[in-house]
Amino acid sequence: MSPRPPGMLSQAENPDVLLMIGTAGHVDHGKTRLVRFLTGCETDRLKEEQERGLSIELGFAPCSLGPGIACGIVDVPGHEQFIRNMVAGAAGMDLCILVVAADDGVMPQTVEHLQIMQFLGVQAGLVAITKIDLVEPERIEEVRREIEALVSGTFLEGAAVCPVSSETFAGFERFYTTLVDVALHAKVRRQRGVFRMPVERVFISPGHGTVVTGIPLAGRVREGEEVEIQPGGARARVRGIQRFLRAAAEGGAGQCLALNLAGLSREAVERGAVVAAPGYVGPVSILLARLSTCDNLSPPLRSGEEVRVHTGTVEVQARLSLYDVAALPRGAEGFASLHLAHPVAASPTDRLVVRRNSPSRTVAGGVIVRALAEKPRASRGDRGGLAARWQAFATPRGALPPSLHRRRDGRKYGGPGGDRDTSVELRYAGNRQPPAFPRRVDGRFGRESSLYFHGGGSLAGSHPGPPGNASGEKPERVRSDAGRGRGRFTPVRGRAPLRRGLAGK
Repeated sequence: MSPRPPGMLSQAENPDVLLMIGTAGHVDHGKTRLVRFLTGCETDRLKEEQERGLSIELGFAPCSLGPGIACGIVDVPGHEQFIRNMVAGAAGMDLCILVVAADDGVMPQTVEHLQIMQFLGVQAGLVAITKIDLVEPERIEEVRREIEALVSGTFLEGAAVCPVSSETFAGFERFYTTLVDVALHAKVRRQRGVFRMPVERVFISPGHGTVVTGIPLAGRVREGEEVEIQPGGARARVRGIQRFLRAAAEGGAGQCLALNLAGLSREAVERGAVVAAPGYVGPVSILLARLSTCDNLSPPLRSGEEVRVHTGTVEVQARLSLYDVAALPRGAEGFASLHLAHPVAASPTDRLVVRRNSPSRTVAGGVIVRALAEKPRASRGDRGGLAARWQAFATPRGALPPSLHRRRDGRKYGGPGGDRDTSVELRYAGNRQPPAFPRRVDGRFGRESSLYFHGGGSLAGSHPGPPGNASGEKPERVRSDAGRGRGRFTPVRGRAPLRRGLAGK
Protein backbone atom coordinates (compact mmCIF):
# COMPACT_ATOMS: atom_id res chain seq x y z
CA MET A 1 0.00 0.00 0.00
CA SER A 2 1.37 3.42 -0.97
CA PRO A 3 1.84 5.93 1.85
CA ARG A 4 0.07 9.28 1.71
CA PRO A 5 2.19 11.78 -0.25
CA PRO A 6 3.80 14.06 2.35
CA GLY A 7 3.22 17.24 0.35
CA MET A 8 -0.33 16.55 -0.83
CA LEU A 9 -2.90 19.32 -0.44
CA SER A 10 -6.64 18.87 -0.22
CA GLN A 11 -8.94 20.97 -2.43
CA ALA A 12 -10.18 22.75 0.68
CA GLU A 13 -6.70 24.05 1.49
CA ASN A 14 -5.55 27.29 -0.10
CA PRO A 15 -2.17 28.09 1.48
CA ASP A 16 0.22 30.91 0.70
CA VAL A 17 2.55 29.87 -2.14
CA LEU A 18 6.08 30.96 -1.28
CA LEU A 19 8.14 29.97 -4.32
CA MET A 20 8.47 27.69 -7.34
CA ILE A 21 10.60 24.53 -7.35
CA GLY A 22 11.52 22.80 -10.58
CA THR A 23 12.81 19.38 -11.49
CA ALA A 24 15.77 18.86 -13.82
CA GLY A 25 17.49 15.80 -15.20
CA HIS A 26 17.82 13.27 -18.00
CA VAL A 27 14.85 11.53 -19.61
CA ASP A 28 13.46 8.49 -17.76
CA HIS A 29 15.28 9.29 -14.53
CA GLY A 30 12.05 9.43 -12.51
CA LYS A 31 11.26 13.15 -12.24
CA THR A 32 7.51 12.83 -12.82
CA ARG A 33 7.18 9.86 -10.50
CA LEU A 34 9.09 11.69 -7.80
CA VAL A 35 6.65 14.61 -8.05
CA ARG A 36 3.67 12.23 -7.96
CA PHE A 37 4.81 10.52 -4.77
CA LEU A 38 5.69 13.88 -3.24
CA THR A 39 2.42 15.69 -4.04
CA GLY A 40 -0.11 13.08 -5.15
CA CYS A 41 -0.55 14.95 -8.47
CA GLU A 42 -0.22 13.45 -11.94
CA THR A 43 1.64 16.08 -13.96
CA ASP A 44 1.52 14.15 -17.25
CA ARG A 45 -1.90 15.46 -18.36
CA LEU A 46 -1.71 14.68 -22.10
CA LYS A 47 -2.92 11.33 -23.43
CA GLU A 48 0.28 10.95 -25.47
CA GLU A 49 2.40 11.49 -22.35
CA GLN A 50 0.51 8.82 -20.42
CA GLU A 51 0.68 6.32 -23.30
CA ARG A 52 4.39 6.82 -23.92
CA GLY A 53 5.38 7.29 -20.28
CA LEU A 54 7.31 10.37 -21.38
CA SER A 55 6.82 13.99 -20.32
CA ILE A 56 6.36 16.35 -23.26
CA GLU A 57 4.82 19.49 -21.80
CA LEU A 58 5.39 21.20 -18.46
CA GLY A 59 3.51 19.84 -15.46
CA PHE A 60 2.53 21.81 -12.35
CA ALA A 61 1.66 20.67 -8.83
CA PRO A 62 1.30 22.33 -5.41
CA CYS A 63 3.31 20.91 -2.53
CA SER A 64 2.61 21.55 1.15
CA LEU A 65 5.56 22.71 3.23
CA GLY A 66 3.62 22.82 6.49
CA PRO A 67 0.44 24.32 7.91
CA GLY A 68 -0.69 27.25 5.74
CA ILE A 69 2.36 27.39 3.45
CA ALA A 70 3.22 25.66 0.19
CA CYS A 71 5.44 25.79 -2.87
CA GLY A 72 4.72 25.10 -6.51
CA ILE A 73 6.54 22.36 -8.39
CA VAL A 74 7.28 22.51 -12.13
CA ASP A 75 7.95 19.11 -13.69
CA VAL A 76 9.97 19.54 -16.87
CA PRO A 77 10.48 17.08 -19.76
CA GLY A 78 13.89 15.43 -19.85
CA HIS A 79 14.15 14.52 -23.53
CA GLU A 80 16.44 16.63 -25.69
CA GLN A 81 13.66 17.15 -28.26
CA PHE A 82 11.61 19.05 -25.67
CA ILE A 83 14.35 21.31 -24.32
CA ARG A 84 12.31 24.36 -25.38
CA ASN A 85 9.58 23.33 -22.95
CA MET A 86 12.16 22.68 -20.24
CA VAL A 87 13.65 26.18 -20.59
CA ALA A 88 10.15 27.72 -20.53
CA GLY A 89 9.47 26.04 -17.18
CA ALA A 90 12.89 26.80 -15.73
CA ALA A 91 12.43 30.54 -16.33
CA GLY A 92 10.12 30.81 -13.33
CA MET A 93 12.00 28.56 -10.90
CA ASP A 94 13.45 29.64 -7.57
CA LEU A 95 14.83 26.24 -6.49
CA CYS A 96 15.90 23.13 -8.37
CA ILE A 97 15.64 19.39 -7.69
CA LEU A 98 18.30 17.74 -9.86
CA VAL A 99 17.23 14.14 -10.44
CA VAL A 100 19.81 11.46 -11.29
CA ALA A 101 18.94 7.76 -11.67
CA ALA A 102 21.19 5.41 -9.75
CA ASP A 103 21.42 2.89 -12.61
CA ASP A 104 22.34 5.42 -15.33
CA GLY A 105 24.25 8.02 -13.34
CA VAL A 106 25.05 11.42 -14.85
CA MET A 107 23.82 11.63 -18.48
CA PRO A 108 23.96 14.31 -21.21
CA GLN A 109 20.66 15.98 -20.29
CA THR A 110 21.68 15.97 -16.63
CA VAL A 111 24.61 18.17 -17.61
CA GLU A 112 22.62 20.42 -19.97
CA HIS A 113 19.74 20.93 -17.54
CA LEU A 114 22.21 21.96 -14.83
CA GLN A 115 23.85 24.43 -17.22
CA ILE A 116 20.47 25.93 -18.10
CA MET A 117 19.53 26.32 -14.43
CA GLN A 118 22.86 28.05 -13.81
CA PHE A 119 22.34 30.46 -16.72
CA LEU A 120 18.78 31.26 -15.60
CA GLY A 121 19.97 32.35 -12.17
CA VAL A 122 18.62 29.55 -9.96
CA GLN A 123 20.52 29.87 -6.70
CA ALA A 124 19.66 26.88 -4.51
CA GLY A 125 18.34 23.33 -4.56
CA LEU A 126 19.08 19.71 -3.79
CA VAL A 127 19.85 16.46 -5.61
CA ALA A 128 17.75 13.28 -5.63
CA ILE A 129 19.30 9.93 -6.59
CA THR A 130 16.33 7.85 -7.80
CA LYS A 131 15.84 4.13 -8.52
CA ILE A 132 18.09 3.08 -5.65
CA ASP A 133 16.12 -0.18 -5.38
CA LEU A 134 17.70 -1.30 -8.68
CA VAL A 135 21.35 -1.05 -7.63
CA GLU A 136 23.77 -2.04 -4.89
CA PRO A 137 24.86 0.47 -2.19
CA GLU A 138 28.29 0.72 -3.82
CA ARG A 139 26.71 2.03 -7.01
CA ILE A 140 24.84 4.71 -5.07
CA GLU A 141 28.12 5.99 -3.64
CA GLU A 142 29.69 5.93 -7.11
CA VAL A 143 26.84 8.06 -8.49
CA ARG A 144 27.15 10.40 -5.51
CA ARG A 145 30.79 11.03 -6.44
CA GLU A 146 29.79 11.68 -10.07
CA ILE A 147 27.25 14.24 -8.88
CA GLU A 148 29.74 15.98 -6.60
CA ALA A 149 32.15 16.36 -9.53
CA LEU A 150 29.36 17.64 -11.79
CA VAL A 151 28.00 20.30 -9.43
CA SER A 152 31.40 21.60 -8.32
CA GLY A 153 31.50 25.35 -8.93
CA THR A 154 27.73 25.61 -9.50
CA PHE A 155 24.85 26.75 -7.29
CA LEU A 156 24.39 23.09 -6.21
CA GLU A 157 27.90 22.72 -4.82
CA GLY A 158 27.53 21.45 -1.26
CA ALA A 159 23.79 20.82 -1.69
CA ALA A 160 22.12 17.86 0.02
CA VAL A 161 22.07 14.56 -1.94
CA CYS A 162 19.09 12.33 -1.08
CA PRO A 163 18.84 8.71 -2.34
CA VAL A 164 15.16 7.74 -2.82
CA SER A 165 13.07 4.95 -4.31
CA SER A 166 9.62 5.44 -5.83
CA GLU A 167 9.03 1.67 -5.56
CA THR A 168 9.93 0.93 -1.95
CA PHE A 169 9.62 4.57 -0.73
CA ALA A 170 13.02 4.26 0.94
CA GLY A 171 14.52 7.68 1.69
CA PHE A 172 11.31 9.63 1.04
CA GLU A 173 10.97 10.96 4.57
CA ARG A 174 14.49 12.40 4.54
CA PHE A 175 14.01 13.75 1.03
CA TYR A 176 10.82 15.59 2.00
CA THR A 177 12.21 17.07 5.24
CA THR A 178 15.34 18.21 3.35
CA LEU A 179 13.18 19.81 0.66
CA VAL A 180 11.10 21.66 3.25
CA ASP A 181 14.23 22.91 5.02
CA VAL A 182 15.82 24.15 1.78
CA ALA A 183 12.58 25.84 0.67
CA LEU A 184 11.91 27.58 3.97
CA HIS A 185 15.45 28.98 4.06
CA ALA A 186 15.49 30.05 0.41
CA LYS A 187 15.27 33.64 -0.72
CA VAL A 188 11.64 34.35 -1.58
CA ARG A 189 11.00 36.40 -4.69
CA ARG A 190 9.40 39.74 -3.79
CA GLN A 191 6.22 40.59 -5.67
CA ARG A 192 7.33 44.11 -6.54
CA GLY A 193 7.60 46.14 -9.69
CA VAL A 194 5.78 46.01 -13.01
CA PHE A 195 3.64 42.91 -13.45
CA ARG A 196 4.75 40.74 -16.36
CA MET A 197 4.07 37.06 -16.98
CA PRO A 198 5.48 35.00 -19.87
CA VAL A 199 2.65 32.90 -21.31
CA GLU A 200 3.22 29.16 -21.04
CA ARG A 201 -0.19 27.90 -22.20
CA VAL A 202 -3.35 29.34 -23.82
CA PHE A 203 -6.74 27.64 -23.98
CA ILE A 204 -10.47 28.33 -24.11
CA SER A 205 -12.47 27.47 -21.00
CA PRO A 206 -16.14 26.77 -21.88
CA GLY A 207 -18.34 29.47 -20.40
CA HIS A 208 -15.37 31.62 -19.41
CA GLY A 209 -13.34 32.40 -22.51
CA THR A 210 -9.59 32.79 -23.01
CA VAL A 211 -7.31 31.58 -20.23
CA VAL A 212 -3.53 32.05 -20.12
CA THR A 213 -1.17 30.37 -17.67
CA GLY A 214 2.37 31.11 -16.57
CA ILE A 215 4.67 32.14 -13.74
CA PRO A 216 5.03 35.94 -13.31
CA LEU A 217 8.59 37.25 -13.25
CA ALA A 218 7.71 40.41 -11.31
CA GLY A 219 4.85 42.36 -9.76
CA ARG A 220 1.34 41.19 -8.98
CA VAL A 221 -2.06 41.33 -10.61
CA ARG A 222 -5.61 41.58 -9.24
CA GLU A 223 -9.07 40.78 -10.50
CA GLY A 224 -10.59 43.61 -12.53
CA GLU A 225 -7.26 45.13 -13.62
CA GLU A 226 -6.35 45.76 -17.23
CA VAL A 227 -3.37 44.00 -18.79
CA GLU A 228 -1.60 44.20 -22.13
CA ILE A 229 -0.36 41.37 -24.36
CA GLN A 230 3.01 41.86 -26.07
CA PRO A 231 3.96 41.56 -28.85
CA GLY A 232 0.75 42.79 -30.39
CA GLY A 233 -0.52 45.32 -27.86
CA ALA A 234 -3.96 43.75 -27.29
CA ARG A 235 -5.66 44.84 -24.06
CA ALA A 236 -7.85 42.69 -21.79
CA ARG A 237 -9.42 42.74 -18.34
CA VAL A 238 -8.59 40.11 -15.73
CA ARG A 239 -11.96 38.48 -15.11
CA GLY A 240 -10.68 35.78 -12.75
CA ILE A 241 -7.50 34.33 -11.25
CA GLN A 242 -6.62 30.81 -10.21
CA ARG A 243 -3.51 29.86 -8.30
CA PHE A 244 -2.88 26.12 -8.56
CA LEU A 245 -6.53 25.46 -9.49
CA ARG A 246 -7.74 27.47 -6.49
CA ALA A 247 -9.61 30.74 -6.92
CA ALA A 248 -7.67 33.80 -5.79
CA ALA A 249 -8.27 37.55 -5.76
CA GLU A 250 -4.66 38.28 -6.75
CA GLY A 251 -1.41 36.59 -7.69
CA GLY A 252 2.18 37.55 -8.28
CA ALA A 253 5.79 36.69 -8.98
CA GLY A 254 6.85 33.16 -8.14
CA GLN A 255 3.33 31.68 -8.33
CA CYS A 256 1.75 29.53 -11.03
CA LEU A 257 -1.26 31.52 -12.26
CA ALA A 258 -4.16 31.04 -14.65
CA LEU A 259 -5.72 34.32 -15.78
CA ASN A 260 -9.17 34.43 -17.33
CA LEU A 261 -8.97 37.40 -19.72
CA ALA A 262 -12.15 39.11 -20.83
CA GLY A 263 -12.30 40.77 -24.23
CA LEU A 264 -9.42 38.75 -25.70
CA SER A 265 -9.67 36.22 -28.53
CA ARG A 266 -7.69 32.99 -28.55
CA GLU A 267 -5.79 34.15 -31.64
CA ALA A 268 -4.54 37.34 -29.95
CA VAL A 269 -2.14 35.51 -27.62
CA GLU A 270 0.21 32.56 -27.96
CA ARG A 271 2.92 30.85 -26.01
CA GLY A 272 5.97 33.10 -25.73
CA ALA A 273 3.96 36.31 -25.40
CA VAL A 274 4.05 38.37 -22.21
CA VAL A 275 1.05 39.55 -20.19
CA ALA A 276 2.04 42.80 -18.49
CA ALA A 277 0.84 46.02 -16.93
CA PRO A 278 -0.20 48.28 -19.82
CA GLY A 279 2.42 50.58 -21.30
CA TYR A 280 5.65 49.12 -19.93
CA VAL A 281 6.67 46.11 -22.00
CA GLY A 282 6.97 46.43 -25.77
CA PRO A 283 8.22 44.37 -28.71
CA VAL A 284 11.99 44.37 -29.19
CA SER A 285 14.18 43.07 -32.02
CA ILE A 286 17.69 43.39 -30.55
CA LEU A 287 18.94 42.11 -27.20
CA LEU A 288 22.20 43.44 -25.77
CA ALA A 289 23.43 40.81 -23.33
CA ARG A 290 26.29 39.75 -21.14
CA LEU A 291 26.99 36.10 -22.00
CA SER A 292 28.89 33.27 -20.34
CA THR A 293 29.77 30.18 -22.35
CA CYS A 294 29.55 26.56 -21.19
CA ASP A 295 32.63 24.88 -19.77
CA ASN A 296 32.29 22.08 -22.36
CA LEU A 297 31.77 24.38 -25.36
CA SER A 298 33.36 23.19 -28.60
CA PRO A 299 34.00 24.80 -31.04
CA PRO A 300 34.10 28.41 -29.75
CA LEU A 301 31.05 30.65 -30.13
CA ARG A 302 31.79 32.96 -33.07
CA SER A 303 30.43 36.33 -34.08
CA GLY A 304 27.95 36.03 -36.92
CA GLU A 305 26.61 32.61 -35.88
CA GLU A 306 22.93 31.82 -36.23
CA VAL A 307 21.64 30.63 -32.85
CA ARG A 308 18.41 30.02 -30.97
CA VAL A 309 17.60 32.29 -28.04
CA HIS A 310 15.32 31.27 -25.18
CA THR A 311 14.02 33.92 -22.81
CA GLY A 312 10.88 33.63 -20.74
CA THR A 313 8.75 31.11 -22.62
CA VAL A 314 9.75 32.21 -26.13
CA GLU A 315 12.23 30.62 -28.53
CA VAL A 316 13.49 32.72 -31.45
CA GLN A 317 16.21 32.49 -34.08
CA ALA A 318 18.89 35.19 -33.84
CA ARG A 319 22.19 36.32 -35.32
CA LEU A 320 24.94 36.70 -32.75
CA SER A 321 27.34 39.66 -32.88
CA LEU A 322 30.18 39.71 -30.34
CA TYR A 323 31.97 42.85 -29.19
CA ASP A 324 35.72 43.26 -28.66
CA VAL A 325 36.38 39.64 -29.68
CA ALA A 326 35.79 37.45 -32.71
CA ALA A 327 34.93 34.36 -30.66
CA LEU A 328 34.21 33.23 -27.12
CA PRO A 329 35.93 29.98 -26.01
CA ARG A 330 34.63 27.66 -23.32
CA GLY A 331 34.14 29.17 -19.87
CA ALA A 332 34.49 32.76 -21.14
CA GLU A 333 32.40 35.90 -20.69
CA GLY A 334 31.66 38.67 -23.13
CA PHE A 335 29.11 41.14 -24.47
CA ALA A 336 27.01 40.51 -27.53
CA SER A 337 24.03 41.74 -29.47
CA LEU A 338 21.40 39.25 -30.58
CA HIS A 339 19.47 40.33 -33.69
CA LEU A 340 16.16 38.46 -33.48
CA ALA A 341 14.31 36.99 -36.45
CA HIS A 342 11.07 38.50 -35.18
CA PRO A 343 10.11 40.84 -32.30
CA VAL A 344 9.57 39.40 -28.83
CA ALA A 345 8.66 40.89 -25.45
CA ALA A 346 11.74 41.06 -23.20
CA SER A 347 13.14 43.42 -20.57
CA PRO A 348 16.52 44.31 -19.05
CA THR A 349 17.62 41.91 -16.27
CA ASP A 350 15.71 39.01 -17.89
CA ARG A 351 17.76 35.84 -18.22
CA LEU A 352 18.36 34.05 -21.50
CA VAL A 353 19.81 30.81 -22.86
CA VAL A 354 21.61 30.49 -26.21
CA ARG A 355 21.60 27.18 -28.11
CA ARG A 356 23.26 26.13 -31.35
CA ASN A 357 21.12 24.94 -34.23
CA SER A 358 23.42 22.09 -35.22
CA PRO A 359 24.33 20.16 -33.23
CA SER A 360 21.42 21.19 -31.03
CA ARG A 361 22.92 22.00 -27.62
CA THR A 362 23.21 24.79 -25.08
CA VAL A 363 26.32 26.92 -25.63
CA ALA A 364 25.83 30.05 -23.52
CA GLY A 365 23.53 32.03 -21.29
CA GLY A 366 23.37 35.29 -19.44
CA VAL A 367 21.40 38.40 -18.66
CA ILE A 368 19.80 41.00 -20.92
CA VAL A 369 21.41 44.41 -20.46
CA ARG A 370 19.21 46.30 -22.91
CA ALA A 371 16.27 45.39 -25.09
CA LEU A 372 15.88 47.54 -28.19
CA ALA A 373 13.26 47.97 -30.89
CA GLU A 374 15.95 49.05 -33.35
CA LYS A 375 19.73 49.10 -33.67
CA PRO A 376 21.44 51.73 -31.45
CA ARG A 377 23.56 54.40 -33.04
CA ALA A 378 27.27 54.36 -32.39
CA SER A 379 30.08 56.54 -33.71
CA ARG A 380 32.58 55.01 -36.11
CA GLY A 381 35.23 52.98 -34.34
CA ASP A 382 33.33 53.00 -31.06
CA ARG A 383 32.61 49.27 -31.04
CA GLY A 384 35.00 48.60 -28.16
CA GLY A 385 33.75 51.66 -26.32
CA LEU A 386 30.22 50.31 -26.37
CA ALA A 387 31.32 47.06 -24.77
CA ALA A 388 33.11 48.98 -22.03
CA ARG A 389 30.00 51.05 -21.41
CA TRP A 390 27.86 47.92 -21.21
CA GLN A 391 30.06 46.65 -18.39
CA ALA A 392 28.62 49.39 -16.18
CA PHE A 393 25.07 48.61 -17.27
CA ALA A 394 25.54 44.90 -16.64
CA THR A 395 26.10 45.26 -12.90
CA PRO A 396 23.12 44.38 -10.67
CA ARG A 397 22.46 48.04 -9.98
CA GLY A 398 23.57 49.26 -13.38
CA ALA A 399 20.74 47.72 -15.34
CA LEU A 400 17.43 49.43 -14.82
CA PRO A 401 14.86 46.84 -13.72
CA PRO A 402 11.35 47.00 -15.17
CA SER A 403 10.01 48.27 -11.83
CA LEU A 404 11.70 51.62 -12.60
CA HIS A 405 10.90 51.87 -16.28
CA ARG A 406 8.90 54.81 -17.50
CA ARG A 407 5.80 53.97 -19.46
CA ARG A 408 6.07 54.25 -23.22
CA ASP A 409 3.76 57.28 -23.00
CA GLY A 410 6.14 58.95 -20.51
CA ARG A 411 4.06 58.54 -17.36
CA LYS A 412 5.51 57.20 -14.14
CA TYR A 413 4.62 53.72 -12.98
CA GLY A 414 1.62 53.48 -10.73
CA GLY A 415 -0.29 50.58 -12.20
CA PRO A 416 -1.12 47.04 -11.17
CA GLY A 417 1.24 45.58 -8.61
CA GLY A 418 3.35 48.72 -8.38
CA ASP A 419 4.83 49.71 -5.04
CA ARG A 420 4.67 53.36 -4.12
CA ASP A 421 8.34 53.43 -3.22
CA THR A 422 9.56 52.13 -6.61
CA SER A 423 8.50 55.04 -8.82
CA VAL A 424 11.23 57.39 -9.98
CA GLU A 425 11.38 60.36 -12.32
CA LEU A 426 14.76 61.43 -13.68
CA ARG A 427 16.04 63.95 -16.17
CA TYR A 428 19.44 64.68 -17.63
CA ALA A 429 20.38 68.28 -16.96
CA GLY A 430 23.93 68.44 -18.31
CA ASN A 431 25.14 70.57 -21.18
CA ARG A 432 26.35 67.59 -23.22
CA GLN A 433 24.12 65.52 -25.45
CA PRO A 434 22.97 62.18 -23.98
CA PRO A 435 25.33 59.32 -24.90
CA ALA A 436 24.47 56.45 -27.25
CA PHE A 437 23.17 54.53 -24.24
CA PRO A 438 21.11 56.65 -21.82
CA ARG A 439 22.14 56.87 -18.21
CA ARG A 440 20.52 54.34 -15.94
CA VAL A 441 19.53 54.89 -12.37
CA ASP A 442 18.53 52.25 -9.86
CA GLY A 443 16.86 53.71 -6.80
CA ARG A 444 15.60 52.09 -3.66
CA PHE A 445 13.48 54.68 -1.95
CA GLY A 446 12.43 54.63 1.66
CA ARG A 447 13.75 56.13 4.85
CA GLU A 448 17.19 55.86 3.27
CA SER A 449 17.55 56.27 -0.48
CA SER A 450 20.32 55.30 -2.88
CA LEU A 451 20.71 56.50 -6.45
CA TYR A 452 23.29 54.91 -8.75
CA PHE A 453 24.27 56.52 -12.02
CA HIS A 454 26.95 56.51 -14.68
CA GLY A 455 28.48 59.48 -16.46
CA GLY A 456 28.90 63.17 -15.76
CA GLY A 457 26.44 66.01 -15.85
CA SER A 458 23.66 66.92 -13.51
CA LEU A 459 20.99 64.41 -12.60
CA ALA A 460 17.72 65.17 -10.91
CA GLY A 461 15.22 62.78 -9.38
CA SER A 462 12.45 62.39 -6.86
CA HIS A 463 11.41 59.97 -4.16
CA PRO A 464 8.26 59.85 -2.05
CA GLY A 465 9.86 60.16 1.36
CA PRO A 466 9.66 57.83 4.36
CA PRO A 467 7.51 54.70 4.14
CA GLY A 468 3.93 55.15 5.24
CA ASN A 469 3.81 58.79 4.21
CA ALA A 470 0.24 59.04 2.95
CA SER A 471 -0.09 62.78 3.33
CA GLY A 472 0.12 63.34 -0.43
CA GLU A 473 2.97 65.80 -0.03
CA LYS A 474 5.00 66.74 -3.05
CA PRO A 475 7.99 64.38 -3.49
CA GLU A 476 11.38 65.51 -2.31
CA ARG A 477 13.84 66.60 -4.96
CA VAL A 478 17.42 65.41 -5.14
CA ARG A 479 20.22 66.67 -7.34
CA SER A 480 23.85 65.87 -8.03
CA ASP A 481 26.49 67.60 -10.13
CA ALA A 482 29.09 64.95 -9.37
CA GLY A 483 31.50 63.56 -11.93
CA ARG A 484 31.67 60.18 -13.60
CA GLY A 485 30.66 57.05 -11.73
CA ARG A 486 30.14 58.37 -8.22
CA GLY A 487 28.14 61.07 -6.57
CA ARG A 488 26.56 62.13 -3.34
CA PHE A 489 22.87 63.00 -3.49
CA THR A 490 21.56 65.48 -0.96
CA PRO A 491 17.93 66.55 -0.61
CA VAL A 492 17.03 69.99 -1.88
CA ARG A 493 14.39 69.94 0.83
CA GLY A 494 13.13 67.15 3.00
CA ARG A 495 13.62 64.84 5.90
CA ALA A 496 15.40 61.69 4.81
CA PRO A 497 19.22 61.42 4.69
CA LEU A 498 20.55 60.06 1.39
CA ARG A 499 23.42 57.65 1.14
CA ARG A 500 26.29 57.83 -1.30
CA GLY A 501 25.99 55.82 -4.48
CA LEU A 502 28.88 53.98 -6.08
CA ALA A 503 28.42 52.82 -9.67
CA GLY A 504 28.69 49.08 -10.09
CA LYS A 505 28.35 48.22 -6.39
